[in-house]
Amino acid sequence: MDGWRLDGSPLPRLRPRRAKLGLHGGARETSHTSEGGEAVTETGEAALAYAKRGVPVLPLHWPEDGACSCGDPDCPSPGKHPLTEHGKEDASTDPEIIKR
Repeated sequence: MDGWRLDGSPLPRLRPRRAKLGLHGGARETSHTSEGGEAVTETGEAALAYAKRGVPVLPLHWPEDGACSCGDPDCPSPGKHPLTEHGKEDASTDPEIIKR
């Protein structure tokens, strides 16, 4: 655990656990249903925890079968660049944007 709340309950992990392999060999996260009925991944929980603390977050591409998920076979930065059009300018602390 990364810490504890004042009520004694643990804070969410801020580092995602090792991903499981999906059907196509790429990383697949485990998920569960939140109290509100939404599907939530461990990485999604970590992103929301950072945002709640005021740290803007943004989605990144991920390594997939030795290449980048962006599909560029010559990608100079596999799994280390934003999924969004405006890059770091799209970082947000808004939970509704992060859940998309």
